[in-house]
Amino acid sequence: NLWMVTDNSDLGTNPIKEYHGNNAMFFFPTEGPNAGKAYRFAVGPIDAEMTGPVFSPDGKTLFLSVQHPGEDSESLDKLTSNFGAAQGSKVPRPTLVAIEGFPGWTA
Repeated sequence: NLWMVTDNSDLGTNPIKEYHGNNAMFFFPTEGPNAGKAYRFAVGPIDAEMTGPVFSPDGKTLFLSVQHPGEDSESLDKLTSNFGAAQGSKVPRPTLVAIEGFPGWTA
Protein backbone atom coordinates (compact mmCIF):
# COMPACT_ATOMS: atom_id res chain seq x y z
CA ASN A 1 0.00 0.00 0.00
CA LEU A 2 1.04 3.60 -0.52
CA TRP A 3 0.67 6.44 1.97
CA MET A 4 1.11 10.04 0.78
CA VAL A 5 1.14 13.46 2.45
CA THR A 6 0.69 16.76 0.62
CA ASP A 7 2.62 20.02 0.83
CA ASN A 8 0.56 22.76 -0.81
CA SER A 9 2.10 26.20 -0.45
CA ASP A 10 0.07 29.24 0.55
CA LEU A 11 2.44 31.56 -1.29
CA GLY A 12 0.68 33.51 -4.01
CA THR A 13 -2.24 32.07 -5.92
CA ASN A 14 -2.27 28.30 -5.72
CA PRO A 15 -5.17 26.62 -7.57
CA ILE A 16 -4.28 23.25 -6.02
CA LYS A 17 -4.59 24.73 -2.51
CA GLU A 18 -7.85 26.44 -3.46
CA TYR A 19 -9.27 23.11 -4.67
CA HIS A 20 -7.71 20.85 -2.06
CA GLY A 21 -7.98 22.95 1.11
CA ASN A 22 -5.72 22.02 4.02
CA ASN A 23 -2.87 19.60 3.45
CA ALA A 24 -3.83 15.99 4.00
CA MET A 25 -2.70 12.37 4.15
CA PHE A 26 -3.96 9.80 1.65
CA PHE A 27 -3.95 6.02 1.46
CA PHE A 28 -3.77 4.20 -1.89
CA PRO A 29 -4.38 0.44 -2.04
CA THR A 30 -1.88 -1.13 -4.43
CA GLU A 31 -3.83 -4.35 -4.97
CA GLY A 32 -7.43 -5.43 -5.40
CA PRO A 33 -10.43 -3.76 -7.02
CA ASN A 34 -9.67 -0.35 -5.48
CA ALA A 35 -5.97 -0.33 -6.42
CA GLY A 36 -4.84 3.21 -7.18
CA LYS A 37 -7.92 4.86 -5.67
CA ALA A 38 -7.11 7.66 -3.19
CA TYR A 39 -8.68 7.64 0.27
CA ARG A 40 -8.26 10.71 2.46
CA PHE A 41 -7.07 9.44 5.83
CA ALA A 42 -6.26 12.66 7.74
CA VAL A 43 -6.53 16.42 7.25
CA GLY A 44 -3.88 18.77 8.60
CA PRO A 45 -4.43 21.94 10.61
CA ILE A 46 -4.63 25.37 8.99
CA ASP A 47 -1.38 26.64 7.43
CA ALA A 48 0.50 23.39 8.11
CA GLU A 49 1.75 20.34 6.30
CA MET A 50 2.02 16.79 7.52
CA THR A 51 5.39 15.16 7.01
CA GLY A 52 7.37 12.01 7.67
CA PRO A 53 4.65 9.38 8.03
CA VAL A 54 6.07 6.18 9.48
CA PHE A 55 4.55 3.10 11.12
CA SER A 56 5.81 1.42 14.28
CA PRO A 57 7.49 -1.96 13.67
CA ASP A 58 4.25 -3.82 14.55
CA GLY A 59 2.29 -1.68 12.04
CA LYS A 60 -0.31 -0.61 14.62
CA THR A 61 0.79 2.99 15.28
CA LEU A 62 1.29 5.69 12.67
CA PHE A 63 3.57 8.61 13.53
CA LEU A 64 2.97 11.82 11.62
CA SER A 65 4.65 15.22 12.00
CA VAL A 66 2.69 18.47 11.76
CA GLN A 67 5.01 21.17 10.47
CA HIS A 68 4.62 24.97 10.96
CA PRO A 69 0.89 25.27 11.84
CA GLY A 70 -0.35 28.85 11.48
CA GLU A 71 2.65 29.91 9.38
CA ASP A 72 0.61 32.54 7.54
CA SER A 73 -0.39 34.34 10.73
CA GLU A 74 0.10 38.09 10.45
CA SER A 75 1.21 38.43 14.07
CA LEU A 76 0.87 36.84 17.51
CA ASP A 77 -2.33 38.88 17.87
CA LYS A 78 -3.77 37.53 14.60
CA LEU A 79 -3.00 33.79 14.66
CA THR A 80 -4.60 31.58 12.02
CA SER A 81 -4.09 28.44 14.14
CA ASN A 82 -3.33 27.43 17.69
CA PHE A 83 -2.65 23.75 16.88
CA GLY A 84 -0.10 22.22 19.25
CA ALA A 85 -0.03 25.28 21.52
CA ALA A 86 1.22 24.64 25.05
CA GLN A 87 -1.33 24.87 27.85
CA GLY A 88 -1.97 28.54 28.61
CA SER A 89 -0.61 29.67 25.24
CA LYS A 90 -2.19 30.29 21.85
CA VAL A 91 1.04 30.12 19.84
CA PRO A 92 0.99 27.13 17.45
CA ARG A 93 3.86 24.65 17.54
CA PRO A 94 5.10 21.76 15.41
CA THR A 95 3.83 18.46 16.76
CA LEU A 96 4.39 14.75 16.42
CA VAL A 97 1.08 12.84 16.34
CA ALA A 98 0.71 9.13 17.08
CA ILE A 99 -2.40 7.47 15.63
CA GLU A 100 -3.15 4.07 17.09
CA GLY A 101 -5.76 1.44 16.43
CA PHE A 102 -4.85 -0.55 13.35
CA PRO A 103 -5.78 -4.03 14.66
CA GLY A 104 -4.80 -6.79 12.29
CA TRP A 105 -3.27 -4.23 9.99
CA THR A 106 0.13 -4.49 8.41
CA ALA A 107 1.69 -1.38 6.91
